[in-house]
Amino acid sequence: PTYVNMTIGSFVCTSCSGILRGLHPPHRIKSISMASFTPEEMDFLKSHGNELNRKVYLGLHDSQTSPEPDSRDEQRVREHMVQKYENKRWYVAPTDAMREEAKWTNEAALNSKPQVKPLRSLLGENASKLTAVSNQVSF
Repeated sequence: PTYVNMTIGSFVCTSCSGILRGLHPPHRIKSISMASFTPEEMDFLKSHGNELNRKVYLGLHDSQTSPEPDSRDEQRVREHMVQKYENKRWYVAPTDAMREEAKWTNEAALNSKPQVKPLRSLLGENASKLTAVSNQVSF
């Protein structure tokens, strides 16, 4: 995701950001890399996030009877977003417990350090040795 949906506090891709801007009412979208965020906006994002929004806006969604559309079909994605955000077809009101869980999960993700492992633990002990090659030509 390269954008943030500040209306609901979720992270979205470029294609979805354009669709969301066209909904009624339009969702407020900000670029992650080009925008600045206030402390209040950061707190809002920390207390929401994609998982909370999935539980809220798809709370009653049954993927067996109504599968989510293929992301390459922009028209179907748009129709799905209209049902999801404008019509609130599968909406479930967020509870305090859902909000607390989201905040705790998001805080834990922000504070966690990535686990670093030697490459051989992924490739195995008998993997070929890797070497870096430079294709730069100097004049």
